[in-house]
Amino acid sequence: MSNAWRLTRPRRLSNRASWRTLRAGALTLTGTDFGEVSAGSAVLFDYGSRSATVISDSPLIERWTSDVIDLSIPWEVVSGELRVVVDGIGSEPVELLVFDYDSVDIPISGNNEQGIFIVEHPLAVAAGPDGSVWLNEEFHVGLKVIASGPDLTLSAVEIPQAEGPGIFAQTASGHSRARFSSLGEDVEIASDGTVWFTQGGANFYPDDAAFLNTSRVINFDPETGKVSCYNLPVDNAAVYGVLIDDARGMVWYSESRTNAISGFRPNSTISDCLFDPYAGDNPVQICSDGLLDSCHLRFLLPNAGNPAHLELDTEGNIWFTESLGNKIGRLTPETGELVELPLPATISQTFPGSWVGGSPWELAFDEQGYLWVSEFFDATVTRIDPALVDIAECEQLDVAGQNPCITEVYVASDGLDGKTIHSVTIDAANRVWFGLEQNLDGQAGSDRAQIGFISSDHDSAVVMLPEIEGVTSVAGIATDYASGDIWFAQYWEHKVGRLHLVTAGQEDDGGDCSPANPEACVDLDTDGDGCTDAEELGPDEQLGGRRDPENFWDFYDTPNQNNDRDGEIDLPNDILSILRRINANDSNGNAEINRYSDPKSPIPADITAYHPAFDRSGPQGDDPWDLGPPDGYINLIDVLGVILQYGHSCSGFN
Repeated sequence: MSNAWRLTRPRRLSNRASWRTLRAGALTLTGTDFGEVSAGSAVLFDYGSRSATVISDSPLIERWTSDVIDLSIPWEVVSGELRVVVDGIGSEPVELLVFDYDSVDIPISGNNEQGIFIVEHPLAVAAGPDGSVWLNEEFHVGLKVIASGPDLTLSAVEIPQAEGPGIFAQTASGHSRARFSSLGEDVEIASDGTVWFTQGGANFYPDDAAFLNTSRVINFDPETGKVSCYNLPVDNAAVYGVLIDDARGMVWYSESRTNAISGFRPNSTISDCLFDPYAGDNPVQICSDGLLDSCHLRFLLPNAGNPAHLELDTEGNIWFTESLGNKIGRLTPETGELVELPLPATISQTFPGSWVGGSPWELAFDEQGYLWVSEFFDATVTRIDPALVDIAECEQLDVAGQNPCITEVYVASDGLDGKTIHSVTIDAANRVWFGLEQNLDGQAGSDRAQIGFISSDHDSAVVMLPEIEGVTSVAGIATDYASGDIWFAQYWEHKVGRLHLVTAGQEDDGGDCSPANPEACVDLDTDGDGCTDAEELGPDEQLGGRRDPENFWDFYDTPNQNNDRDGEIDLPNDILSILRRINANDSNGNAEINRYSDPKSPIPADITAYHPAFDRSGPQGDDPWDLGPPDGYINLIDVLGVILQYGHSCSGFN
């Protein structure tokens, strides 16, 4: 699918259409009647009370043809709307979402097993209501958390276990007991703010091997620091997913190795963080005779489907993925009824996808009740309509190999390219986010990753962010509903990445360049007017202060024929230059078109000719200069504006 949103005439774009990119990122716009490169053609950005323009011959334009525009958006542009203007006629506005990317390094502590150093990898993430982000890892010994706030401080929670070589089994370096959990597949935040996550030894560990392989579900209370450990009643279960069921007072989990969906009531079930499976029989009981207290309730699956992640629908049914069965399951705990929906045949032709299948993995419900699933090895995002399950033939594929309850909305792979999609998350705008990763073993430079989403109206419109430098892997992905941030685990880079939506008035969140933090702006000149952002934000008007670092038009420092500025408002270069141009106007007599002129274009040789560098709109508020864009005429307002700025200099940091 194209990474562009279509702009057409007549102008009938849906107001739900959106495009997204990174700060100063790339955009490709396709459509019709864009015309040729000309002074009256531009891409106009509106965000809050501000606007920015990229004219068709700007250096930011890589390509401008009648049907394609490739450009990089200016750094100052944040989320808002964009329009394409051709000969003064604009398209309908399209929503633009602009994100900043940053990341948190996850230090490697490592685990020494049989002389081999085994390192942890971030895998599952969840955002709490206070903005903290919790992290579960493969090969971990504890839980990690990124505290909310501008500093993004990382800390770790130690999870106790019995003394000795360890309660888990590992196969990363031979076969041995281990104190680290090979599995770190899930982490969830309960409504009371406590954190639930899973621990387990090596997956696919042989049942007849020499060592026991404990799995357990952990609860951590950030308020009290209390850790509770709920050991599974069976060995070698390889627990993956965890699900909090407030209505029933239950916590559910998947036994991937022993193929069961199981659960327990935390308020009546034994917690024992120091349980030693080698010290005697496991005291944890399996429920029987309809009892639910002080025991674990197990629902065995009929096939070895390797259940993974779990979700709860509004009717209390438990939905789960079968990663090796290529199915989606639905369990009704009160009756034990199980429905399994087969997915279409896998497309992956490379190992291990060619062996294990498409591997449905993570799943999430949207606000319309649809269930979204990531198919890992098929690099596919699938939508399930639960309303059809009881009225359609959904427990088997039709003659065309399709399931009437299932729509594979986005298929990113051709089966040979090594692409994968690990997880999905639904944001507050009902967008379905996912991470697309490519890793072709043995091919240099093949590792790469992108973040994308499916539009909220689910019309199959898929939008992908440009590739982010240094991001080569995306595992678990989660939404922070308080801030709207999207967090994701960068498995191979040992980082947790964040996408933050930048909106008007919030451009400098996170302690970056801002009036409160001008030292962060010293080396930046966002609007390219010759003054650094720190100088423009300063209180001293004689040093160019009290200006807007994102507005090129707020400074009358005239560029010369080489497009250089001297950073100072003086008599010969600025005041006399504008006096010579009094009464000049743009050649078309059209102030709107002139607004789209490149502010950095060279000054014309004719010293009486119009140029937007000398032109402003009227004064804005109490500011002693004019902040508006050109109005198309050099008049008294402009002369007074430059006189009011006389003596302003940008030499304070030189």
